[in-house]
Amino acid sequence: MTNHIEIKDIPSLPFGIKKAINNETMAIFIGAGVSRLIGCDDWDTLAKKLVRKCREVGEITPISEHSMLEESDKIKLISICHNILPRDAFMGELKKSLKDGEANNINIDDEKLTIYRDLKELANTFITTNADRYINKLMDNNNITINVFSLNNIKNVFSLSNIKNDNLYKIHGCISDEQSLVFTKEKYIKRYTDKRFDEFINQFFCHYTVLFVGYSLSDLSF
Repeated sequence: MTNHIEIKDIPSLPFGIKKAINNETMAIFIGAGVSRLIGCDDWDTLAKKLVRKCREVGEITPISEHSMLEESDKIKLISICHNILPRDAFMGELKKSLKDGEANNINIDDEKLTIYRDLKELANTFITTNADRYINKLMDNNNITINVFSLNNIKNVFSLSNIKNDNLYKIHGCISDEQSLVFTKEKYIKRYTDKRFDEFINQFFCHYTVLFVGYSLSDLSF
């Protein structure tokens, strides 16, 4: 007996999304799933690599390593490793996980950037919690202003007048700016309890129809 597989038609875009695209009020919120498609590590893999690095540099014992890996809260685990490891060791592992060396040499026509090129067909305004530099390559080439949220520019970037088209907002920072990164519990709390940040996010969602891409309900990063 032959089993028939039903191939369903691709659903059409909802009216609200079509309207937002036509009115240039569409923004895309890019999550960690997109970075994983490109080859960056997920939170679990990053946490495990950082714990292994702690053991390799002699900061913890194999028994402690095993115990730490039992921790289910990956941001907590990354925070612990951040406090244990020397700065260069921590940042080195982070850059490896975000494939930062490869991002230096990637061409804007590279197949890895296909998803970003496709998203660019839908909108010119983006917001992301991803800290890798792959998206920067394409946006730089398309005259999209890249805004990295950092303590050094918090007043300017969080300004409500900065909410406009043709912008990319990296709300968890960028690997090229260490001080901007939000990868630890302390940084998360500081960023998400900042009233200016909260108001910026609220106004962003009021201004745009936001399409989430690369997010799941269980994502830790937002």
